[in-house]
Amino acid sequence: MGYKDQLKQILTQFNLLKDTLKKKIDEISLSQKYSEEYKIELIKKAKEECKATQEQLTNEALKVIEEAKNAILGEKTNASKDQSFDLKLNNTLKILEMVGADLDVEELNSLVQPFKDDYYTLKILRVIFAKGMIKGINEIFGYDTIDSRIKVLDELGRTISHAFFGDIENANTLQVSIALNYISEV
Repeated sequence: MGYKDQLKQILTQFNLLKDTLKKKIDEISLSQKYSEEYKIELIKKAKEECKATQEQLTNEALKVIEEAKNAILGEKTNASKDQSFDLKLNNTLKILEMVGADLDVEELNSLVQPFKDDYYTLKILRVIFAKGMIKGINEIFGYDTIDSRIKVLDELGRTISHAFFGDIENANTLQVSIALNYISEV
């Protein structure tokens, strides 16, 4: 099961917990057996009973996100850098410095191709392309970079933390649901 499915399952459990609590609160509020003070006490007690499960679900969701981030970080590769690697890189950097802005996407792609297996070199080349305003960055490096996927997962983690922590009655799980629908699998 992918991390997205795991998070959806946790979200479903969280919503179920939230609905169960709401029903219990409604039941207490509508009851004629209890005084208003005792109703407040019972509602507070019901919320406290849900707190442990709420924290457990939050921790599970954040753990799934952390595992997804680790899987993505495992994709970072570091090619063996021998003398020919350094020579190719130096030549590429010099070409970019001298005529990089005049090259088309196909030519730029052929310059970058020898470094496709080295995450760190590609990351540096991407920054150089961006600073030099060289066209074709996304065609050459792609949109789905490791760093952008990590950033999306970090944002999702913040969204989940914000939605799941605090008062469960007011938890905005719709925001988490929307975020989950717009991210891709690892």
